[in-house]
Amino acid sequence: MTIMKLFRIPAFALILAFCFAFTAAEAQQKKPRTLTDVYRDGVKLYDAQRYPEAMKYFQYVKTKNPRDPRNMRYLKLTELAIKEGRTAKVDLEATLKSITIPEVDFQGASLGDVLAYIAQRVEELSDGKQSANFIYKGTSEQRANTEITLKLRNAPVTEVIRYVGSLSQTTFKFEEHAIVGTPLIAQSPTTTAPIQNASGFEKSSVNPLPNNAPAPDPFK
Repeated sequence: MTIMKLFRIPAFALILAFCFAFTAAEAQQKKPRTLTDVYRDGVKLYDAQRYPEAMKYFQYVKTKNPRDPRNMRYLKLTELAIKEGRTAKVDLEATLKSITIPEVDFQGASLGDVLAYIAQRVEELSDGKQSANFIYKGTSEQRANTEITLKLRNAPVTEVIRYVGSLSQTTFKFEEHAIVGTPLIAQSPTTTAPIQNASGFEKSSVNPLPNNAPAPDPFK
């Protein structure tokens, strides 16, 4: 009987220790957010140029600690950004990289027709949510007479544009709202390049600025 008691006591103590550790871990997970946490979330939103949302965080910190110099500085910067009407910049290249064209098959197509086709496919594949506006700085003759022969499968839009630029001797620059193409030569070439096989491209995943992600709740 005494031996059984000796074995029961450690087992009971072990159960108590486990329960205590579990309760402590659970309490740590539910640890309330501090003002520093709220401030840091506000800074993240500010850096993402989500100014109206960031303002709520800085204002909340101000109500609890109106003398925090770091918070007051960001509060003023956020107020200025909103006053100037600043908005989050669109990463057009990253957005187009996430759109995959199932098949591209150009046989002696003009550069103008190729760019129009890419723009049309982007709008179709994004259900009208995204557009690809091309600004071509070459002549109308270059646009009409530069021929493109290209065959791709499952290629991101950015890769299609890269191939088209290589074949047409054009540099394409992704700006905020347009893709600007600048020809590398003054005269219009007649380019019939060998067929390029770029099969095997996988659709890319993008994590841009979290413009569509819900903001964390500072009051939890």
